[in-house]
Amino acid sequence: MNNKLAYKLYDILGKELKNGIISQGEKINVSDLNKGLYVIKLDNNRTINFIKK
Repeated sequence: MNNKLAYKLYDILGKELKNGIISQGEKINVSDLNKGLYVIKLDNNRTINFIKK
């Protein structure tokens, strides 16, 4: 079973900042992002909002 998903990471204004493919349980490195609100859209139609502090 293939548990890989494509993702796109956007800032709050909708600008795409990153994209790639991740495996289940894998983390997306956001250490280079500024503090703020971000959105991750996965190719399984899931959207995740998060705040980087």
